[in-house]
Amino acid sequence: MNLIVIGKNKKVHDQEFDFASRFYASKLMSTRLINRLTVRILFDNVPKYTCGLTDPVDSDSSKNPRRFNIYIRKTMSRHNQLSTLAHEFVHVKQYAKGELNVFLKGTKLKWQKDWVCTESMNYYEYPWEIEAFGREPGLYRMYAKALEERNTLIGG
Repeated sequence: MNLIVIGKNKKVHDQEFDFASRFYASKLMSTRLINRLTVRILFDNVPKYTCGLTDPVDSDSSKNPRRFNIYIRKTMSRHNQLSTLAHEFVHVKQYAKGELNVFLKGTKLKWQKDWVCTESMNYYEYPWEIEAFGREPGLYRMYAKALEERNTLIGG
C-alpha cells in the first residue's frame, strides 16, 4: 500500500498512522489488494460535526477504486483519531472490494448487489455504516494490543 500522510498532527505521529493503517488494512483485505492501494490521510477539510471521511479518488473510472483520501479531524483525541481511522478503513475495504459503489441513482446507493434508498434512512441505518461502526471498536482494540506488543518488543 502506498500510504501518504499529509498535514501536521500533534496527537498522533505519522509513523503511528502508518502502522495503524497497515494493521487495519491487513485485518480487512488480502495482501494482494492492499498492495494495489494508494491511501492519503489528510487532516484538513473535515466537514463540521464529522470525525472522518473516506473519498474514493478514482471512483469515476473504476467500479473498484484503488486510490483513496481519508480525512481525519485532528482536534480529536489520539484514541478517537485512531478509532476513526479504523472506521474509515472499513469504508476503504468496502469500496476496493466493490461492496459499496459511489455511483448514485437519485437517493439510491449501490451496496453489495442491491440499490439502497437513503432518502428515508438515518445515517446510522446505512448498511455500510452499520458494518463500519460495528467493526471499528474491535479493530481499534486489536490495534492497541498489537501496538503494545510491538512496543514491548522494541523496548518502547
